[in-house]
Amino acid sequence: VMIGTSRGLNKFLDEKIAAIGDNASLRDDAILSLAPASDGSLWVGMYSTGLVNWKDGVVREQATQSSPLYGTQVRALLEDKKGNLWVGTSQGLYRKRGAELVRYGEANGLPRDFILSLHESRSGRIWVGTANGLGYVENGKASSIDISSYQSAQDVFGFSEDTDGTLWLATDRAVLRLRNGKISAVG
Repeated sequence: VMIGTSRGLNKFLDEKIAAIGDNASLRDDAILSLAPASDGSLWVGMYSTGLVNWKDGVVREQATQSSPLYGTQVRALLEDKKGNLWVGTSQGLYRKRGAELVRYGEANGLPRDFILSLHESRSGRIWVGTANGLGYVENGKASSIDISSYQSAQDVFGFSEDTDGTLWLATDRAVLRLRNGKISAVG
């Protein structure tokens, strides 16, 4: 079990916790998000040094200072069914495909650039929780859904999806349920 803490990445194995000390970022930076990759590696999002791909004790890829992912808070990570990596940062959402980065943000239709959570629905829609509402990306286009009328909800911290496609949102004000295009609040 990999554990992200405010003091780096740790591994829990054989009833022992050990720090991952082979990389300064993984050892010293606050870990904000973790996501398994389809190739068995682990994507690691950090507070100030961006994004790392780690496998079997080796850093295979790391955001450099010239990358827009470096110096941002990588708060949410998701590898979708197509193999794209979605990287939610404090300065926008990025879709990473190999070396290509495509940015989505407020200017493209999301409610805010500060991303808190990500979820891929069964339909393939990428749901985006921000620090000011709900958004999604579908067919390369970003859109927003205003949730402020539901007990003044703003921050979307997490998602869960039922087998019937009902989407549950953990927000700062209430649990919201999105079913058949309609939102309701459980306050």
